[in-house]
Amino acid sequence: MLSQVQLFVSNNLMSASATAAIVIEFALRLVPSSKPLSILYAISAAVHSLGIIFDGIATFLDKILPQNLK
Repeated sequence: MLSQVQLFVSNNLMSASATAAIVIEFALRLVPSSKPLSILYAISAAVHSLGIIFDGIATFLDKILPQNLK
């Protein structure tokens, strides 16, 4: 049975991922919480954190490797 699941996932990775995301989204929406829970909120927080990190790296590189600007 495990080999069949592995074969299905490897052959249908995108559809399996989308199905898992939809199931998780519905499960998160059914859980009572003080603030909204959603996969998109988690992705948004991760992207925001990456943006802060990349901004810091860009600022650091501008100090170390200045550019010739007109």
